[in-house]
Amino acid sequence: HGELREELRGFAGELEALQRRFEAGLAAIDREWDTWCHEESAEWSEEASRFETALHGEVEELEKEVDAARVGEAEAVGAGERRASELRARVEGSVAALGERRELCKQLGIECEEAEEEEVEGRGELEAAEASLASAEGER
Repeated sequence: HGELREELRGFAGELEALQRRFEAGLAAIDREWDTWCHEESAEWSEEASRFETALHGEVEELEKEVDAARVGEAEAVGAGERRASELRARVEGSVAALGERRELCKQLGIECEEAEEEEVEGRGELEAAEASLASAEGER
């Protein structure tokens, strides 16, 4: 009986160590995901703000070009319209890229939720194993 108890104590110690490592690893992953999501969000917000400011400046510039073209330069009007079309295409491309980034962040959120669910399941399994071990020790 003594050897079996020692072996069970050894298993219990290993189980506790595994639980601590699992919890520490999961906490580190959570911190990394939180940091990454926060940094990505901040970077894209800053980029969107810079892009919006640049677009406003370009739009103002184009409006001046169009006003000058209306004074009598038909070619300048055509060039302004082409430039506006290019800017619209750029904006659409940027909006699509921002949408993809938002979708990526949503996916990351889903993955984080799934990881949390797996953690809960893992904890349940761990508790069941501990209860089984306690039951086996109680029977001895």
